[in-house]
Amino acid sequence: MRYLTSNRPFLKIFNIYLKQLAAIFQSEAGTNIHSK
Repeated sequence: MRYLTSNRPFLKIFNIYLKQLAAIFQSEAGTNIHSK
């Protein structure tokens, strides 16, 4: 846990990156379903 708390900025950036990736993945899946 000490490692996680010491790397807060990295964790925040990683969280934003994950959210963006999830949004892109969802939109990609949505377009794939619509194209089929």
